[in-house]
Amino acid sequence: MEEKVVKETCKDEIDLYELLLVLKKRAKLIGAVVFASVVIATIAVFLMPNIYQARATVWVDSFLTPALIQSLQTVQSTEPKNVFLSLPNSPPNANNLALSILNSIEFKKNVLKILESSYGSLKKIGLDNIDEEDLEKILQSKVDPKTQSIMITAIHQDKKIAKDIVSAAVEELDRELKRVSENYKTTFIKNPDKNREYNFFVLNIIEKPTYFDQPVKPKRKLIIAVSAVSALFLGVFLAFVLEWWANMRKVKS
Repeated sequence: MEEKVVKETCKDEIDLYELLLVLKKRAKLIGAVVFASVVIATIAVFLMPNIYQARATVWVDSFLTPALIQSLQTVQSTEPKNVFLSLPNSPPNANNLALSILNSIEFKKNVLKILESSYGSLKKIGLDNIDEEDLEKILQSKVDPKTQSIMITAIHQDKKIAKDIVSAAVEELDRELKRVSENYKTTFIKNPDKNREYNFFVLNIIEKPTYFDQPVKPKRKLIIAVSAVSALFLGVFLAFVLEWWANMRKVKS
């Protein structure tokens, strides 16, 4: 029994040694595959255009606070019957409202209209033939998990244009919030003062639109490293395939 175990152990050691011999024998092939892959990947990534990112951070406040709603309810109970307020039970989440606006396709198309009026033509800035999917990638908004503020980001080959996209988005968001405030005015206050502006939502710009000097894409070092590792595995695979094919020809001959 012990002799059988020793033989199997020796066989495993011999097999591992043979594998190492194959790798040593085909080392030039493996090295050539890795080298060629790295060279091709390097040429490819340096031919890719740089993509820059611009960002702005905003916070939306709502004056429809619980205290204000309670105050309005008190006024409603003491005012004459001709003054009527239709009040919500709880204040709306202003940041969720703003995020819904920012992520809508209609909003992003309005941002393109602002850019078109600024530049005269979207073709000048390479945004004339983009579909909705591309528009989703170019202009994005999300909530910062730490601060709960809204981050608006845009990407473009020109860092200045990326900043202008974010600026246009902030401008359009402010306009949309005023429009929503008007809707709330007509809903809550049945006899509003037409000359008075009711701003139920206020846009606070925490970080003004700015761009980053370093490109966010392509990640050249990462692409080259992944290419090298992938080529190493491919080279090892080819080495064993060629060795197996060579052994098969020997057996046949």
